[in-house]
Amino acid sequence: MWNPAFSLEFQGDKVLLDVTDASFFNFGEEGDDIGLFSKLKTAKELAQVLTDNHLTLSILRKGKEALSLGYKTHPTLSRLIIGSDDIQIDSVKEVAKLKRDIGKDEK
Repeated sequence: MWNPAFSLEFQGDKVLLDVTDASFFNFGEEGDDIGLFSKLKTAKELAQVLTDNHLTLSILRKGKEALSLGYKTHPTLSRLIIGSDDIQIDSVKEVAKLKRDIGKDEK
């Protein structure tokens, strides 16, 4: 039986990416680790492109909002942590769970 790894829903200028199986997002060789700053730079660049095009990407984990990037974000604490006006942490708990889910199959 085949289970989807994620679903996409389009709501006007907002795209909802709901991750149901984070193992899909494990790329590269075992032990291949992209650095935190590289990941943040990529996220900031994507968020800026989305903002420039008046689009918002909401990343959900199993239906619960985790992170939003792009135009309709209102970062508060995440602005200080990440240094971007285009990335909003909707739920620290869900972001942590998503990170854990992605890292499960790396061993």
